[in-house]
Amino acid sequence: MEDCLEHDIKLWKLDRIENNENEKQKIVKIIKQNFFKLNEIFISFASRCARYPTIGQQDMSQFCRAAKIIDKKYTTQRIDQLFVATNVEIVDQKFNDDKALCRFEFFEILIRIAKDMHVDT
Repeated sequence: MEDCLEHDIKLWKLDRIENNENEKQKIVKIIKQNFFKLNEIFISFASRCARYPTIGQQDMSQFCRAAKIIDKKYTTQRIDQLFVATNVEIVDQKFNDDKALCRFEFFEILIRIAKDMHVDT
């Protein structure tokens, strides 16, 4: 699983999310500490999605509602914006669906949501 995580980290667009190197290291550390649980959540949720083994945009909104991320202040529209930003491919990835999140993108959108909700507000 460590190899999976290291592979995922290389694919994140972390430079577009956070400029500070110390903060980037903290983000990576938190994901590493919680990788197994986050991976279980991804697999469990993706297995119920129409785009399995990925998570589509509507499914991500559903996940955020179930996780109580969406509320009066944090809307579905904001999740949609972060979904699009996460799904942009800097380097072409032939087997990466342009309209769904694979595992590394799921982790990336969670990072974007956390930063957006708790740091940028």
